[in-house]
Amino acid sequence: MSANSHDRASRPAASRGAVVLLLGGPAGGGKRQRPRISVVEESVASSAFAPPDYPKKQMGTGALFFDGAGQLLLVKPTYREGWSIPGGVVEGAESPRQACAREVREEIGLDVELGRLLAVDYTSLTTSPRESLQYIFDGGVLDEDAIGRITLPPAELSAFRFAPVDEAIALLTPRLARRVPHALAALAAGSATYLEDGAPPGSASAVATTGQRPVAGHVGRNEHLSPVESQTEAQEARTLEVFRENLAHVSPVAGAEAVVVRDGRILLHRRADSGLWAMCGGLAEIGETLAEAAARELWEEARVRGRITRLLGLFDSLRWGMHTKVHLYAAVFEAESEDEPSPTSEATEFGFFGPDDLPPLSPSHVQRVPIVLGIVRGERPAPYVDLPEMIGAL
Repeated sequence: MSANSHDRASRPAASRGAVVLLLGGPAGGGKRQRPRISVVEESVASSAFAPPDYPKKQMGTGALFFDGAGQLLLVKPTYREGWSIPGGVVEGAESPRQACAREVREEIGLDVELGRLLAVDYTSLTTSPRESLQYIFDGGVLDEDAIGRITLPPAELSAFRFAPVDEAIALLTPRLARRVPHALAALAAGSATYLEDGAPPGSASAVATTGQRPVAGHVGRNEHLSPVESQTEAQEARTLEVFRENLAHVSPVAGAEAVVVRDGRILLHRRADSGLWAMCGGLAEIGETLAEAAARELWEEARVRGRITRLLGLFDSLRWGMHTKVHLYAAVFEAESEDEPSPTSEATEFGFFGPDDLPPLSPSHVQRVPIVLGIVRGERPAPYVDLPEMIGAL
């Protein structure tokens, strides 16, 4: 039998409720040198004949892998706390299936033959800061030899382990925890499924999306999804109840940014939408810490895997010219990384800048970037906070 078999009859009974989903992690594994400055993303260049405001969605891809005991493979990222699952994004001029094969090769060091498509999940702006399509393929069963040959990119992943599916699902991010049971059911039924925000359109579990993890429930190849779905729905109902109870109190939104520092200079990127320069950052997602959000945004906007080392400042959007539609608190973190930035759909150019050679900055960064530079250069104490006496001293 090959290292990864797609023969349903060859799968051990215990493996029928276990899966590894390659989805949502960084790509590249540090194995390829990427250009650092003034490179336009292929997908942007190839859209020359499309209207400027033509809709764009990111794509992610992954595979479901089994071991002989039917356990789920988890990996431990170096750029955030906790366990995750390996995977990445579809790059320019690359199909989801090609991207999946590449990510498997780069993330766990195996060159495998992928099976059929199991699921496509559309993630909306309700649950994510950007729209995306997530493709899941059947990766098959890994034999002992293949498992022994698993190698991880040390700059990106520090460890891997196999865990029973119930335990693994409980450790997954909320979006993956909603998605995995449906992918398992499609594998069991010999079919493929379409999801929106981790649930079939129109289903009860699709009515509301929350940051809660579903209670782990076993889904075998001949079992229905109702145990998992009913538990997820109960959690969602409780979350909605808590949300409604607190509707009378409107609170600020939380954002996070990260800067990589080299020789007293900080990494900035040129925004694809405005052409102005900014720190890498965005809104925090449900279920993640501000530090995790900063590391994720650094990866999504610059393809840089960073280790968050300290908080540099907490800035109030009402006081810093941040042109946001809501009241926002932005936490700026320092990150360590040896990665070179590469272009994304959000950033076309990168550079490290000091106080004397700053490029044209985005309005919400004009006042804050000099403060951040003063902190990383040891000229100001950290962390900065918007105390009345500090604001008056600016």
